[in-house]
Amino acid sequence: MNRNKALSVAVIASVLALSQMPVQAAESLGTVTGSAQGSSGFFGSSPSVNTGETPPSDIQQIQKFKQDTTNAETTITRGQYEMLTPTDSYTQSLQNLPNAVVVSSGDSMDGDDVYINGFSKSLINFTLDGIPLNDNDSYTYYSNEFIPSVLVAGTKYYPGAQSAAIPGLASFGGSIETYSLKPSPYFFLRPMVGGGSFGKYNYGGLVNTGLFLKNIAPTSAWLYVNTNHRDGYFQNNGAIQTQFLFKSVTQIGPGALTLFLVPRHFKWVA
Repeated sequence: MNRNKALSVAVIASVLALSQMPVQAAESLGTVTGSAQGSSGFFGSSPSVNTGETPPSDIQQIQKFKQDTTNAETTITRGQYEMLTPTDSYTQSLQNLPNAVVVSSGDSMDGDDVYINGFSKSLINFTLDGIPLNDNDSYTYYSNEFIPSVLVAGTKYYPGAQSAAIPGLASFGGSIETYSLKPSPYFFLRPMVGGGSFGKYNYGGLVNTGLFLKNIAPTSAWLYVNTNHRDGYFQNNGAIQTQFLFKSVTQIGPGALTLFLVPRHFKWVA
């Protein structure tokens, strides 16, 4: 689970979905809409949540079980992610789901081990915005590498091998599909600072550009920078985790072009 060298992970996703249209509009902004963009397809729809909003329904119901399906499916809403400790891995949200076990060998900041029906994470399909995240060789997955909980719009949880129909690298034990927040059409700057016991703290912020290139290629983007620190009281070693994420969405005709950049740096300190 733990790595003794710096990690730098970059994922650049470029998706042009000509069949996707904005599902709702809070306010007209030229040729695009002032609301989050939801996408739908063969495997269901992603949460329609942007950085500037948390739907009241997500606060009132943090988990939603889909009853009209032949395969078990649970949606973890944005409301549950807002209750997690910012320095913990987002997989902590799976702790109270049926058939799922989440174990931290040390600090969740170092990543979690996830089991579904007894199957380890190398047999579970993890995706981010539809992109498989498991390692190409061993099919393992490091849950602290790609996205922090504060940027998660929601997660769809599929226990069991029936989820093998979902695109991915390893799905015998089940699938965990995570979706990142979409950019808001409005500009804002949101500082993020927190502290806890035993020298653990984080600081950073989220910048949302708002809508630009309105009459050419309407685009909105967000930029997230954050640093987590701990003094190593429980693990006998301190650690510094630096996160940098960027996402932009551009409307091109009836579809949307999404760019997503996720580098990360983790180092141990004495």
